[in-house]
Amino acid sequence: DTGIWPESRSFDDKGYGPVPARWKGKCETGEEFNATSCNKKIIGARWYGRGISAELLKGDYKSARDNNGHGTHVASTIA
Repeated sequence: DTGIWPESRSFDDKGYGPVPARWKGKCETGEEFNATSCNKKIIGARWYGRGISAELLKGDYKSARDNNGHGTHVASTIA
């Protein structure tokens, strides 16, 4: 999808317990998305760009950060 905007109120982790110790996911850092972008609600984020043309990536962050709101909307519906 288009990524996630972690500052959205939908991803506020106040009141959530710690991430389970058995969690093996990853918070992949990149452009405008650092390790603090993940929290107790966004417990993992990855970005995949290999094989995608530079033209298709134009305007996108080279990270899990959303650039147009679609991914954030979808993720917040699930959250």
